[in-house]
Amino acid sequence: MDQRQIDVINELYKCILTPESWGEIMNRINDDIGAFGINLLTADKVLSEMQNCWMSNSLKPSFQAYLDNGFIQHEMPTTETLVQSTQNVGLMHTDLVEKSHNRLSNNKVDYTLLNKWLLDNYGVKDRYIASLNKHASHFDSVCLSFLENQNYSQETVQRCNVYLPHIANLVKVSRPFLLLKARFNSVLNVLDRFRLAVFLLDNKGDVIERNTGAQRILDQRDGLSLDVKNRRLIIKVMLLRGIRGHSGF
Repeated sequence: MDQRQIDVINELYKCILTPESWGEIMNRINDDIGAFGINLLTADKVLSEMQNCWMSNSLKPSFQAYLDNGFIQHEMPTTETLVQSTQNVGLMHTDLVEKSHNRLSNNKVDYTLLNKWLLDNYGVKDRYIASLNKHASHFDSVCLSFLENQNYSQETVQRCNVYLPHIANLVKVSRPFLLLKARFNSVLNVLDRFRLAVFLLDNKGDVIERNTGAQRILDQRDGLSLDVKNRRLIIKVMLLRGIRGHSGF
């Protein structure tokens, strides 16, 4: 592991409680590897709030189209066998994932249509997938994509494998917070209707989440603000003096 990878992993662990930063981590990993794009998927059979995907910016247009065209359903059956297929090798080419799955499961998959669609519309020729955390109720995976004209080697793919256990830890440690955040956001939507402002802070005073009412107060710039990193909540207490000499807060 070189210094560049150490720096990325260090940033990765800093953003455990700020999933809005995970997309930037995907960008950092993707830049280090030199791939077309990388995405992290979390799926849950019980808790619909836990369905999430974070990706490098380069993948956003193609991933939205991938969802809109229903291709995710073509790949979901492989979640049954992906752990068994990739646990000792890390990232595995989708051609081998398809073959391994069809050998292990009666719920067959066929990537022909998906592969053609990716190549024709986005120039994506090769994809590698690895399982992260496997549980009876939830599943996490990483997918690495390369363009048809990209020159890459197995060493390139192996460089990404270095990040996998750290990404797995990121998701595993963050799962309770991700669920809390998803449910808290639902509560925030209700509080918005009553025009109540709520800030969710960690023990350092950093703002983890806020609702529309809270943002409205910040926009007024009248007593509450965030620091230059847009995280630390600053409360400005102003002394108000009345015309009769009284003072108060």
